[in-house]
Amino acid sequence: MKKRSGIILILLLLMLPACRGRHAATVTRRIREARAEQATSLNLSSMGMDKLPTTIKKITSLREINLRFNSLPTFPVELSQLPNLQELDAGYNDFNALPPEIVDFPSLTHLNLAGNTLTSLPPEIGQLSMLTRLDLTSNKLTALPPEIVNLSHLNTLAVGANHFTTVPAEIWQLSKLTHLNLYGNALRWRAGQP
Repeated sequence: MKKRSGIILILLLLMLPACRGRHAATVTRRIREARAEQATSLNLSSMGMDKLPTTIKKITSLREINLRFNSLPTFPVELSQLPNLQELDAGYNDFNALPPEIVDFPSLTHLNLAGNTLTSLPPEIGQLSMLTRLDLTSNKLTALPPEIVNLSHLNTLAVGANHFTTVPAEIWQLSKLTHLNLYGNALRWRAGQP
């Protein structure tokens, strides 16, 4: 038992920079349990993390991960090592850019980036061909990249509470789109817009 508790203590100490305060033990426990149970879902929301623990990429069975309401300063590209990941909720963190490495997440069907401070999206977002739901609410976006039209399965797009002044023309080319959220933008309609 001493050896096992020593290993747990080492893991906990390694994670302290990533999870401050009272949540470090909870994060350690949740990751350990998820790995042991080969879980398909992991909830690490509201854990005060400013860095992801490195052990998270060993839970290769994960299909869904919730990282909402943390303090991650950059998009967690290391999660691309999770081959089965389909749903990623990274809303309400502290990143202002989405890196080109987003292309390394080809299996994503749901991506939530709401509540960050994104000012633009990389063209590579258009390569997420399996994406059906994209939430970009409450960022600082003024435009969408033309490549967004390549999201041929996208049925839900939320871009409310951004800085759009016109409806991005690319939206009208998304043939499967059934839900569109534009609330909270200072939209000005131009003649000829649908």
